[in-house]
Amino acid sequence: MSRCRVLAERFRNGDMCRLTEQVIFTDPYHAAPVNSHTTPHLDELVHSLRSDTQAKLAASSLKVYSSTHTLATLYLRLSVDSSDES
Repeated sequence: MSRCRVLAERFRNGDMCRLTEQVIFTDPYHAAPVNSHTTPHLDELVHSLRSDTQAKLAASSLKVYSSTHTLATLYLRLSVDSSDES
């Protein structure tokens, strides 16, 4: 098994992947139960993001890419791990 595969298996975390997909690639683009923002200060920005079709398409593409490319998932996991140490 290649070193990359060994590392990918070691750092694979299905729960973290699902959470990442939800928090980064899905929930910001609609009124999800876990979303909240400072009203009225961010209302305009939130409305703008949620009505931006191009942003939704880009997020969807990134979601597919991150879920189908092991290196992208591994990099994300390593980034999250290293940010926990700060």
